[in-house]
Amino acid sequence: MGKVVGGLTMLQGMVLDMTAEGKSPRQIAEALGIDPAEAAKMAYDLLDREIIVDTEQRRKLQVYRLEKIVEALWARTMQNADKDDVRNLVEVLDKLSTLLALNKEQDAELFTKMHQYQFGAYLAALQALVQAFKAIAPDLMTEEEWAAWTAEQLEKSRNILAIEG
Repeated sequence: MGKVVGGLTMLQGMVLDMTAEGKSPRQIAEALGIDPAEAAKMAYDLLDREIIVDTEQRRKLQVYRLEKIVEALWARTMQNADKDDVRNLVEVLDKLSTLLALNKEQDAELFTKMHQYQFGAYLAALQALVQAFKAIAPDLMTEEEWAAWTAEQLEKSRNILAIEG
């Protein structure tokens, strides 16, 4: 069947690559000089055998793919300095950074700031609500009861926001 490369014959590797590129069995058959039915069967068999379901392996595969794209775009960008190539390179590098969690410190800092802002907005709303209730029903609770109720609400909201984060 041909030379074996990484567990696949060269033909199988080409069929799998062309399938990944979105080529139809007919296009694969024409390009490789094989029967379309054979190309389809080989493509489906290879997908069943080669599809990776392990998340870590898929992540590594995605990193590999993105690095190949970076190589190609880097060369084009250095040769032509085309704005579309530069934009595409930056987008791919950003996806690679996300996949490798290189932005996790920034993401954590941003999440903390957002959490503080949300909690501050909630606190202001709660204080306004307490003041409105006190104005409407001044004898509903004592100052100590209002303080205890407000503290309880703050603790509940803090727990909810912590769970969601």
